[in-house]
Amino acid sequence: MVEVVELLLLATKKKPQKRRLFPFSNTPLHWAALFGHLRVVWLLLEAGYATNDADEVGNEPLHLAATGGHASVVRVLLADGADTTKKNAYSNTPLTLAKSPETRRLLEDYRVSGRRANLDAYRSAGESLQRAMGRLEVETPETLVAQSDRLSSALSHARALGIKKELVERGESALSRLATHVELREMIATVKGAAPIVTQRAYCDLVNKLKRLRREAAVAGENDCGAPSRLLEEADELAARSTAEYWLETHGRPLKTLECADEAAKAPMARLSAAIQRADVCRADVSLVQTSRALLARRAAELDLREALAALPVPNAEEEVEEKEGCCKGHILETPEYPLPPDGGSYKWIPSASLSALRQAAERLAQALTKARQTEAFPALVSAADKKKNLVADDLRQLERKDLEDRELAIAGAEKAAKKLKKKKKK
Repeated sequence: MVEVVELLLLATKKKPQKRRLFPFSNTPLHWAALFGHLRVVWLLLEAGYATNDADEVGNEPLHLAATGGHASVVRVLLADGADTTKKNAYSNTPLTLAKSPETRRLLEDYRVSGRRANLDAYRSAGESLQRAMGRLEVETPETLVAQSDRLSSALSHARALGIKKELVERGESALSRLATHVELREMIATVKGAAPIVTQRAYCDLVNKLKRLRREAAVAGENDCGAPSRLLEEADELAARSTAEYWLETHGRPLKTLECADEAAKAPMARLSAAIQRADVCRADVSLVQTSRALLARRAAELDLREALAALPVPNAEEEVEEKEGCCKGHILETPEYPLPPDGGSYKWIPSASLSALRQAAERLAQALTKARQTEAFPALVSAADKKKNLVADDLRQLERKDLEDRELAIAGAEKAAKKLKKKKKK
C-alpha cells in the first residue's frame, strides 16, 4: 500500500488538493489517519497535506486517528500542529472521540502541556514587559534607543496575549516617558555640540527646546524609564550656562560697535557687567567670558578717561583775581600754640585749594590713562589725554613752585612772630 501511495504522489508531482472520491470521503490524510497507516501519514504530510483539513462533518485527521485509537498517528499529527480543541459538527473534540487509554493520555497530556505553555507564555510576557521597563546600568542614547525597541516589542506581545490592563498601561506610560528621556539626552548632546550659544536662532531652536524637554521629563517622573534626577540637573546646568552665554554675547554686541564709550554706554555696560557675573556663576565658556570682560574693561577705561579729562580744574577769572589777592594761597594750620609751633613738632602746611584739586585731578588722569593703555582703549582718546596730561604737569609744576614759595614766606613770618611772643613772655 505504501508503495502505491508513493507512486501516486510521484505521478501527480503537483501540490496536493482535496479530492472527494465519494460523498462521504475527504483527503487521503483522513483515510490514512482513520486506519492508522503511520508510514502513509508521514508521506502525505511530507507531500503537503494539511492537518487542519475537515471532512463534511467537521472532522480533521486528528479526530479520525483518535476515533481509531491509533496513538502513533495521533502523536505524529500533534507534532505537526494539529488542533486538539477543534470541534466537529457534533461538538466533539479529538479527546471526546478517543477510545484507547493511550490515545486519551496523549491528548490529555498535550492539552495540559499546551495550557501550561500558554500560561508560561502569559507570565513570561508580563515579566518581559516589567524587565523592559527597568533602569539600565549604563544610559547612553544608543542603549536607551535599544531599550525603547525592546519595550515596544514587549508591549506589543503583552497586548496580543491580553496581559492585565494595569501592566499594559504602565508599559505604555513607560514607553512615552522613555521617548522623552531619549529626546532629552539627545538634545543635551546637541546643545553641548553647538556651544557656546551666542545667536538668537541657536537659542530659540536649541536652548528653548532643551528647557521644554526638561519640563516634560520632570512632569513624567523618574520611575519606569523616566529621566533620572542627575540628568535633569545636567539639563538645568546646561540651560543656565547656555542662557548666560547668549546674554553675554547679546549685551556685549552694542558695546562692540561703539567707537569709544561715552555717557550713553553706561546702561549697556551695566547689563554686560551683570551678564558676566551670571556667566561666572554658571561656568560659561571661558574664552567668551574673557572676551566680554576685556570689552567691558576697555569701555570702562574709556569712560573713566573721559570723566578724568572732564574733571580737570579750569581756572576762571574769579579764581585768578583771588589768587592775586592771596585768597587762594596755602596756609599754616593754626594750632592753639600758634604762632608757636605745635609741641615737639613743626608747622603743618595746608596747600592751596587749587593745588590740591589739580594734584587729585592729575593723579586721576594718570591712573585712567594707564588703564586705558592696558585695555587698548580708543587711540584718539588716549592720544588727546596724553597731551592733556603733559599740559597739566606743567601747570602743576608752576603751582608747586608757587606753593613752596608761599610756604617758606608763611613759615618765616610765623617764626618771626613766635620770637616776638617769646620775648614778650620773658618780660
